[in-house]
Amino acid sequence: MNLMNTVDIPKVMTLKKQTKNSQSLSFDDPVLKPYKGKSNISLKLKSIDGQLLNIKNFDNQVILINFCVSWCKPCVKEIPSLVRLQTILKDKPFKILTVNVGESKQEIDAFMKKVKFDFLIMLDHSGQAVKDWDVYAYLSNFLLDKNGKIRYTYRGALECDAKPIVKTIQLLF
Repeated sequence: MNLMNTVDIPKVMTLKKQTKNSQSLSFDDPVLKPYKGKSNISLKLKSIDGQLLNIKNFDNQVILINFCVSWCKPCVKEIPSLVRLQTILKDKPFKILTVNVGESKQEIDAFMKKVKFDFLIMLDHSGQAVKDWDVYAYLSNFLLDKNGKIRYTYRGALECDAKPIVKTIQLLF
């Protein structure tokens, strides 16, 4: 939690709830938001297996970077939809990278056995990636195109396999 105090939190506009006669977006609509932050952010961290991972090594792949921690209930809730998304896009050049912030290998291993998922997990022990990527909420997702450019983001829990999300991702292939 102390890492979160090191990041500037931008002001966020709130959305109004959708009414019957309204065409506006409701809180429940699963929509990735166009990214308007800094560009060319590096991400090079050790994996849970001790291997050095660099997002530049995933050229020509669409990447979903997911910043999360095991004690975050929305993070845990989102994982099954990430597993389903990975299955839906298994034949596409698509990769999910999870950045775990500040937890030990033992904590993550126990969590993976309990929740049952198999993503590449990068370890951000120092919180530097959180600072570099301006992560101010767990969980945070960033969608990169095949050229490594951040195209979309979403902060908070998301049903990642919802049709609008899958469609947005497929536009990047």
